[in-house]
Amino acid sequence: MRVADRRDIKIARGRSPVWSPDGRRLVFLWNETTSAVINADGTHLHPLDPRAIDPYGFGTAWSPGGRAIAYAREGVDGNYELALARPDGTHRRLLTHEKKDVEVGPIYWSRDGESILYSRLLQVGE
Repeated sequence: MRVADRRDIKIARGRSPVWSPDGRRLVFLWNETTSAVINADGTHLHPLDPRAIDPYGFGTAWSPGGRAIAYAREGVDGNYELALARPDGTHRRLLTHEKKDVEVGPIYWSRDGESILYSRLLQVGE
């Protein structure tokens, strides 16, 4: 919503948007299964990582300078992982690989961008 005239502008379908520090881009859950990045004007939509997931809306976090995004992803074995990538999806790097039934999130960056704090949640039963 534009604050000046209170007009809604639809830029994409999805949920759990997180603004970049400069306010020019959003990372959000797109197509219910993949995290994607889009410009605030609705242009240049692209998946962050085909395995990026954010089922609860707190599995992504921008670095303070906006140069990287920490995010939860599904590993090849189905377990959660914590990963890092540039907003264009390049330079992906795996930071952790969790054990079975352990989920990742929320994710927080330190102010200086040197550290990441994240929660690990062990799912037990139904």
